[in-house]
Amino acid sequence: MSTWIDSWVFGSRQWLAWGATLWCLAVLFLLWSYRGSGLAWRLRALLIPLKALALALLAWVLLEPLRNETRPRVGENLFAVLIDSSESLDVTDAGGGNSGETARKLFEPAGSAWLSALEETFDVRRYRFGTRLRQISPQEGLAFDEKASRLSAALGAVQKRHAGQPLAGVLALTDGCVTDKAALLAMEKELVVPVYPVILRDDAPPPDLRIENVTVRETSFEDFPAEARVNVAGLGWEGRDVRLELLNAKDEAVEARDLRLSDDGSVQAEFRFRPPLNISDYQVRASLVPRAIPLPNAPAKVEATAANNTWRFSVDRSGGPYRILCVAGRPNWEYKFLNRAVAEDEQLSLVGLIRVAKREPKFDWRGRQGESSNPLFRGFDAESAEERERYDEPVLVRLGVTDASELQSGFPDDEEELFRYHAVILDDVEAEFFTRDQLLLLEQFVLRRGGGFLMLGGMESLSQGDYARTPVEQLLPVYLDASPDGESVPSDRWLKLSREGRHASWLRLRTTEEEEAKRLAAMPGFRVLHELPGLKPAAHLLAELEDPLGAVWPGIVTQRYGRGRSAVLALGDLWRWQLHSEEGAEDFPRAWRQMLRWLVTDVPGQVDVRVDTSHLVAGDAVKIDVRVFDKKYHPVVDPDIDVEIHPPEGEPFQVRVEPSESGSEGEFQASFVPQAAGAYRVRARAADSQGKPLGSAETGWASNPAMDEFRDLAPDRELLDRVARSTGGRVLAPEDLEDFVENLPSEKLPLTENVLVPLWHRTPVMLVIMGCLLLEWFVRRKRGLA
Repeated sequence: MSTWIDSWVFGSRQWLAWGATLWCLAVLFLLWSYRGSGLAWRLRALLIPLKALALALLAWVLLEPLRNETRPRVGENLFAVLIDSSESLDVTDAGGGNSGETARKLFEPAGSAWLSALEETFDVRRYRFGTRLRQISPQEGLAFDEKASRLSAALGAVQKRHAGQPLAGVLALTDGCVTDKAALLAMEKELVVPVYPVILRDDAPPPDLRIENVTVRETSFEDFPAEARVNVAGLGWEGRDVRLELLNAKDEAVEARDLRLSDDGSVQAEFRFRPPLNISDYQVRASLVPRAIPLPNAPAKVEATAANNTWRFSVDRSGGPYRILCVAGRPNWEYKFLNRAVAEDEQLSLVGLIRVAKREPKFDWRGRQGESSNPLFRGFDAESAEERERYDEPVLVRLGVTDASELQSGFPDDEEELFRYHAVILDDVEAEFFTRDQLLLLEQFVLRRGGGFLMLGGMESLSQGDYARTPVEQLLPVYLDASPDGESVPSDRWLKLSREGRHASWLRLRTTEEEEAKRLAAMPGFRVLHELPGLKPAAHLLAELEDPLGAVWPGIVTQRYGRGRSAVLALGDLWRWQLHSEEGAEDFPRAWRQMLRWLVTDVPGQVDVRVDTSHLVAGDAVKIDVRVFDKKYHPVVDPDIDVEIHPPEGEPFQVRVEPSESGSEGEFQASFVPQAAGAYRVRARAADSQGKPLGSAETGWASNPAMDEFRDLAPDRELLDRVARSTGGRVLAPEDLEDFVENLPSEKLPLTENVLVPLWHRTPVMLVIMGCLLLEWFVRRKRGLA
């Protein structure tokens, strides 16, 4: 009440006493004059206050009353008008309307009265937004050609651009289908300017068939190395048949399926296929299957858009051949069958270091008088006596080497030589075969280089090979006994997959659970088993061995170690599987190939480039991570890196490379925003500070902006209302704009001024005075007193 009173000011206060005196005299005269009028007291009680009120208002006018009002400073407050320019505004609503046409009408002369009124009071700045924010002129027409509707980025950009300026509010005209919901919710508390969303679209979504998501997974499963799981939604098409097609880069059908949408309009499908050994591009396409017999009198329905019916993706199976070093303590069946299996795989290359004779002590006698070399090598020409095999050295055979110098001195003694391989297998070879430095080198191979390591069971493996308390035990997923018992057992034990192992694609050889169970049941029993004392905390038990009494022991155990991975196959007679049956003859080499592919998965090269698009939405910057190592796989701190992007169309271009946000040595990153839909390639090349090449790497991915833009064609009114209320704004409809602009000056604004408004000459005041006087005169005249 006091605030209301304080807002009044009188320009002629000196007349206050005179005005009050005259009014009192006038009221006394009225009372005296009506005393002998002969009117009833009720009528006098009406007429006297009417004339007294008119006289009071005249006295009040004599004081020159002024109203103290707060108004916005004309033209000094900024007001931003954001117009959604994304492609979804051109989609026809369920009621036949079009958000884009509604927006155009609001800016046409016939429908822009609200905008003219807004410009009379505020400095209006117009922007269009999609993937980015851009200021537009009043003469520029509206076009809806953006690939995304990133409202959060637009609001953040406007607030940042006008930081420190009197920005009164933001009016955002949108269809309500934003592509960055998570980002908008995350920045909710950062918005300090009132936001007024204007929703142009009807709440009822139009009929639409869309691919919601495609999850691509590369597996070690030999028959189908790639899986694509597809989720489809059909709003308004419940119960209809849809056709899903998997197409390659040449638009040729790899597989096609006809499926029926459920009652909630959804359906799922899984494609298993075998991509070539490179980076290949695919797409999944969904379409409605025409009805064989049209329904009579059924209303014609048209799909809202076909832009969300195709999902593109890339599969990277490049990177081979992967070189695997197998060190065997003796010629055996295991290496023979392993070598046969690898020979059928283009991506794997097996290098063998086979010991055919152990180290022997020196004797006083020799094979011939004066002969000091091993007689097994008699007759082979050697360049010097130092190069000939001696009695006190093991006899090694090298298989699958690329040149005469590879493994010439036996197992590598330095990092550069060992780190050329992607994985190492130890097959029935004892720890004494290696020097202490070589055992440390094996640990670093997994820890630092990121290689794969597999130890097979055997008479001189694991605990029986005295690996306890050695660096190799550190990388193994199991603990070892310092005083082991023998490993041979009298009864057979059968292999079975654990719950986790059943989900490991590289251990499975059949596509269904039932077929896989039959395969395992048909496998032979094994007799050479290492009874492992325990698993390490980070280990994964994937397979067990069970005896006739039901007791189980670990069979296949894996774990991550540093940058790489290690595994133990605690069997020494896996070869029995190969000899068991004709079916085993086919499964055994396949099992080996799948295991080795898993072993070399994610093993980095000297230059490693990766792109993670799993959580990206349209308009997000794609982050490209590059790691650079020297030949010993130490991070290179200051390499010269070139990252080249090959877009779906146009010329390749380079992007700027910066140190990674994590600050880790040897890790760098680049980013860019894809503008077009389709397949992308990225190539990274690195050289050291002297310009010597370190290597190169390539990968690919696909961009699907339409899938985010047209994911949901119903406006997210709840989200926009939440953002508006949190900033002090509110959600508006197009028809509310004129009232909104009219009442906007009464809102809390950055820059205002106080204005004294005279009220004595206002029309309402004059009308009240004249009304009271005329009514009093009319009643007296009717009574014959006027």
